[in-house]
Amino acid sequence: MLKRIRTSLRSDLWIVLLDIIVVNGAYLLALLTRFYIHFRFTSGVGDFREYYLAFTPYYTMACILVFFICGLYGGMWRYAGLDDMNRIILANVITAVIQVAGSRLFVGRMPTSYYLIGAFLQFLLIAAIRFAYRFLHARKQRDEKQRAWTIPAIVIGSGETGVQFSRYLQMNSPFQVAVIAGNEHTGKSLDGIPIVDISSLPLQIRNFGIHTVFIADDEMSEERRSEIRRAAEDAGATVRDYRHYLSDLPGCLPLNALIGVADGPVKVVVDGAEKEYGSLQECMTVLGDQFMVRKITGTKVELSRVE
Repeated sequence: MLKRIRTSLRSDLWIVLLDIIVVNGAYLLALLTRFYIHFRFTSGVGDFREYYLAFTPYYTMACILVFFICGLYGGMWRYAGLDDMNRIILANVITAVIQVAGSRLFVGRMPTSYYLIGAFLQFLLIAAIRFAYRFLHARKQRDEKQRAWTIPAIVIGSGETGVQFSRYLQMNSPFQVAVIAGNEHTGKSLDGIPIVDISSLPLQIRNFGIHTVFIADDEMSEERRSEIRRAAEDAGATVRDYRHYLSDLPGCLPLNALIGVADGPVKVVVDGAEKEYGSLQECMTVLGDQFMVRKITGTKVELSRVE
């Protein structure tokens, strides 16, 4: 048991250190909030500072033990979700009880506001430590994808279908959604992607160097679809209907779709074998139209044979 605890704590040492700072800092801030005015403690602080200092070492050890038992160490925080939040809530409820009962029994009773403010701040900070890792990991992945070869695209449709399809493209295709265009939620953003009025489509195509426009609005009339298609093609972009794109799952693209998007040397993987070409144009000359793009990772393109 002790060996498992040591192994878990060692693997998450930086989280443990942050937790030690947080569980003590939260209640210190509570004490300061209650009694620290004009850069000094008020006379009402009395023995509360001594109570805080006396109980801090024991409370710290109790928190680390509770956090371990509740599964707050050794987890894969890059995938933190609802179950993890439930464990965080449970652990903080238990430690709040320990703070109240332990301080009253062993050092002295603290003000009610001290317990409430401290418990609230501790919960917020402990949760922030865990979910910040997921946020930073997601941000890193997004930045890496933006640095990789991607095909700029616009999704037409800011309703539920457009939103879901935009997220699908971001996660499952070489397309990078630069703009969402529609008649709803204009001026706002989705996962950092601006939502603009559909009338600005030609301008957005030119500004972002868009190669592909996806129509993802089930309620759009055929007449309106034709208007959008003409406007997009006049601005130099191709137009696809999201339903036709999804019918070609798992979302393979012709190799020539990357020509003009990616420059420089490229590594191509075919049937598990990797080969480097000076450019995609050279790759196309050798491979022709026998292959489709299945996945792009940095400057590596995985291909599959056309059935």
